[in-house]
Amino acid sequence: MTITRSVIINGFVCSVLLRPSMRNATSVLLVGAAISDTLTSLLPAPCYVVFYAFGRHADWIPFSWCRLWHYTTEHLPAVTHAASVWLTVALAAQCYVHVRHAGAGTCIKCLSTVPNVLRVIVVVYVLAFLMTLPRLLDRRYHSVRLTSRVDPGTTGQCHCHALAVMRSLLTRVAML
Repeated sequence: MTITRSVIINGFVCSVLLRPSMRNATSVLLVGAAISDTLTSLLPAPCYVVFYAFGRHADWIPFSWCRLWHYTTEHLPAVTHAASVWLTVALAAQCYVHVRHAGAGTCIKCLSTVPNVLRVIVVVYVLAFLMTLPRLLDRRYHSVRLTSRVDPGTTGQCHCHALAVMRSLLTRVAML
């Protein structure tokens, strides 16, 4: 229900803000945030449908689904959520600059053009991906021999764990 609501509402937001009469730097940032929010809920949806709608949630995650499950339910939604938050911060910064320097002239206007805002959106997505990259590289996937909860004759389920190197590095950084 939440996914459907997100797609419908953000679809309306995009359709209104992308009209030629509404297209400006602020509306492009809002559309970028709406698309990020929609992707945050849409990316894990296929795995959730397969596992919960078809009754596979009662068993362990099969090893063949391990990477796909973690990429689509953890990593990619983290990227799009971070991008959404940073686009909101960019929108607030843009509003601050416009209010603070209202009479500054063409310098502020040249920074708030649609092509420059599109560049900001691309940079935000690249930075969001790079920010979550250590978490992606920190994961290792192993097949673990566990008896299935549904079909006792099968084994070989997914086990994902973080590497000790990344954990110790993050602990040292957090202590600074």
